[in-house]
Amino acid sequence: LLYNSALALEKMGEAGAALERVQRLLARHPEDERVPEAMMKVGYHLQALGQYERAVLAYRNAELFQDREGQARLQFWIGDCRQALGDRDAALAAFLKVAYLYGDQGMWGVTATLRAAMLYEESGDRPQARQLYEKVLANQGPDSDFGRSAAAGLERLGAGADTEEGGGG
Repeated sequence: LLYNSALALEKMGEAGAALERVQRLLARHPEDERVPEAMMKVGYHLQALGQYERAVLAYRNAELFQDREGQARLQFWIGDCRQALGDRDAALAAFLKVAYLYGDQGMWGVTATLRAAMLYEESGDRPQARQLYEKVLANQGPDSDFGRSAAAGLERLGAGADTEEGGGG
């Protein structure tokens, strides 16, 4: 009942109330089969509340209880939190970890690769951004949503031609 009410509150956008229900489930029923998912939800709700450092800690606590797909998801969300905190290097490391260690985990690997490419692009590391965009395009094809995102990134890189820094005339 606690877990289902937490899910309902989550769908209604009530992250604080959902967090409270999930934490209550973990305290009262530590043997429940939904504990791994509930531990993940603690981080998810903290992230939704803008409590990014606490969310990262919750995700790290949940990591050992996850299968590979869950670990990929947690690592991606850690990158998302780090990016929200303005820590580009830590975000990049988290996204690359997903891309290279969990690339076989469906959308998480390819989405993380795109996010890493975008961070490289934003920081001016055009060769690294290009390499990752090309990888996504090659693996996903030009007609997929991921491929179109990668192609758009490559187009931005082509249009910028390393003139963005310094030339403010």
